[in-house]
Amino acid sequence: MTLRHIFAHWTYETFPPGAIIRSKYNAFARIMREDETCLGIIAEIEDIHARHPMADWSKILHLTFRLDLHVRKMLDHLQRINPLQFMDIMDYASKTSFYMRMAVSVADPEISPPFVFPLAEAFKRKKHANYASTALSRIMAASSSPLPIPRGFVISSSAYHYFIEANDLRPKIDKMLREINLHHPEGITHISRAIQEIIMEAPIPDSVADALEIATLDLVGGSGTVDMDADPRCTPATLGLAAHHVRLSGITLSGILQAWKECLLVKYRPQCISERIEQGLADSEAPMVVMVQAMTAHVESGWFRPEPTRAALDLPERTRQRDMVSIISNVSSSREETATMLLARDEGHRVLLHPEPAFMSPHNAKQLTMQGLAIQDLLPAPHAIGWLLDTRHRLWITSALPLETRTSNRIRFDKTLELVSRLTLTPIDPTRKVTAKHIRSMYDIISFAREKGIKEMFGLVNRSGLGLEGAKLLDRPPVRIWILNLAGGFFPTAAGKSHVGPNEFKSIPMWALWFGMESSLEGQSPASETAQREYRPLLYGHAILSRTYLHVSLHANRDFAEIDTVCGQDASRNHIGFRYKSTVFSPPSACILQMETMLQDHGFTTNRQGNMIEARCENLEETQIQKRLAVLGRLIAKQGPDAAMHQQGG
Repeated sequence: MTLRHIFAHWTYETFPPGAIIRSKYNAFARIMREDETCLGIIAEIEDIHARHPMADWSKILHLTFRLDLHVRKMLDHLQRINPLQFMDIMDYASKTSFYMRMAVSVADPEISPPFVFPLAEAFKRKKHANYASTALSRIMAASSSPLPIPRGFVISSSAYHYFIEANDLRPKIDKMLREINLHHPEGITHISRAIQEIIMEAPIPDSVADALEIATLDLVGGSGTVDMDADPRCTPATLGLAAHHVRLSGITLSGILQAWKECLLVKYRPQCISERIEQGLADSEAPMVVMVQAMTAHVESGWFRPEPTRAALDLPERTRQRDMVSIISNVSSSREETATMLLARDEGHRVLLHPEPAFMSPHNAKQLTMQGLAIQDLLPAPHAIGWLLDTRHRLWITSALPLETRTSNRIRFDKTLELVSRLTLTPIDPTRKVTAKHIRSMYDIISFAREKGIKEMFGLVNRSGLGLEGAKLLDRPPVRIWILNLAGGFFPTAAGKSHVGPNEFKSIPMWALWFGMESSLEGQSPASETAQREYRPLLYGHAILSRTYLHVSLHANRDFAEIDTVCGQDASRNHIGFRYKSTVFSPPSACILQMETMLQDHGFTTNRQGNMIEARCENLEETQIQKRLAVLGRLIAKQGPDAAMHQQGG
């Protein structure tokens, strides 16, 4: 909703060009424009949080950076209005901004050597290895008897990070990832392909290339071949990135560099990107680690799982057992789909189910079962064990990955949202003076700057006159509104008064809004005279009005509402712009959802994002605008008492 109408009315009738205080007015106008921008950014962050990360973490970083930038601009303009009173506001804002940046920041990745290290050392270098290589090295160290695990080395996460850094790819990748919306997945494929293209086009730094080629030469010589096993699961938070494992076979020394880049593409597959985003991880928090193993050609490969698969349902009831394991074969040239063997976990490891034609002999199947179960005892959680058969039908253990574990990094986002959008200030509390030291969130800063800016401008008019009578107070418990009359907003009976009542409203839109508020607040006034003196207003704010124009900003308890409207005989000029920002911490709040339905039922065009809703209608007759303003008055007034009772009950 644009606020340009408030400045059109207030400028031309109050601050003529050339007046000294015009600079303060200009600063206030910029505060209100920055306020609008900041509220939109907060609503977007809330929306992403409410819909269970639909955007990449780089989008959160970008939004918080923009929020910090616009908040600082807002405060700079506030200091221009009253430099002395707000001289320390930047210090408090910087502290809050620092905590917000700490909440969203991602640690800088390590890019220093070694870029490769022996497979046997992977469990000692967990920070630079992935789960497959770490598990295999732990198995090798802990097993009392030798296991058929191929010799190999690990291309560390620092090699990936150095490759990205050397080619300055991070800004380009993050810019593309910011465009992803998981609720509109059609764009992910295009972005995935674009990222993969820039990775394939980027040259590998000499230091990384030399390390890879020397390690490969040491492992298999100049004529041998290796397999490359890639998986993005490197940290506990990335265990949920299932089904993103790739194994390339028959790689020669001359092809090792190209093959490594092909392995890097796995983490930018559309499904892998989506799952990482759903877990709240930044792209750099799921680096690509590649395990290289000396291996000749093989005829079969697959996975051993210490549990049965759905294939157990095909077993006759008399054959079915409670404790079974499964051996799964990947797609091979002899079959068009994967096949599964089921074996008993008991001592004999009897084969209960095998496909035709068989992809593995009973002897190898029993040997794999025995080794697979022994490996489970060496690891802290159940793992799927990768295996393959070479051309001589020798069995090899090639990988070990944890069975799928769903994880989430939502705690970080919860903390971020708390620092961004939780309102802790209570500007309507008469028992204390709210100052900058009470600020605890970015939304606190925005609310503080907005309220102080409005109060400064109202006070400026009261001090200077400027052809106006000054602000008047409408104090009808539980409502307290300071009102500035531009022209024709009050009946002559209000002249000279500092306090006014609703019966003195001549402003058409203000009268209609109050009519709705009053009908909703009936019975809410404090009963005794003492209670009226000590009451805490549930609706508090400021209004600027004329005969046909109204701009009002209100706090309904802690929620914030804003209306900008023209209501006159010229239907082409008539409009209502409405914004409501709820402070319920877990969006979307029930009141926002109910409000959206009611506004749409009354002909408003709405836009809801996070815990903020904006609504608009225009080009309507005067009576239709009045009816809709009365609806808004009822909606806003209802939120004040309802929200207060909700907080008292909580």
